Amino acid sequence: MDEVLLESASIYGPVIAIGDPRDPTPPLGAARIFVPGEGNEWQHVVTSLLQACCVTVVCPSTSAGVQWELDLIRDAIDRLKIIFLANPTLSAADSVQLFRSIAPSVSFSENERPVAAYVGKDNGFRVLTTRRPLCLQSFIVALNAALQENLGAAPRNKIAFQRHRRRIRPRSA
Repeated sequence: MDEVLLESASIYGPVIAIGDPRDPTPPLGAARIFVPGEGNEWQHVVTSLLQACCVTVVCPSTSAGVQWELDLIRDAIDRLKIIFLANPTLSAADSVQLFRSIAPSVSFSENERPVAAYVGKDNGFRVLTTRRPLCLQSFIVALNAALQENLGAAPRNKIAFQRHRRRIRPRSA
């Protein structure tokens, strides 16, 4: 996912993530902020980053830490630009359940799998879905569409956007 974020979001500014200080070799990709120690120091860093960034991209999972982040975002959703990307490590059922909790007002059919969700310019949730298995192009197209609506820039790869847009179906509330 880091590569997708770097490719699509770097034109808007630095791509920064919270790193795991226990990781002996951080993965290539986004710049990482490592918060040492035990406890909730990382929560203060996340809160500060949310307030300072132009857009936040979250790849939600079912972990307690990510649940805390989702609760924080829900409390400030009207003040933030947030893009939720499907977590490729989750099962299709878990992904659908997570996206239904993120955007309960948006409906999509059982044979559609969410790729991304974000709040549009009209303050309504958009969920981009696909009927095919998730692939790299699904994430690139969905992220570029969400970034374009949130930040106003044209997609960087118009050929890929046009070729794959039939597979990604936006659903509005």
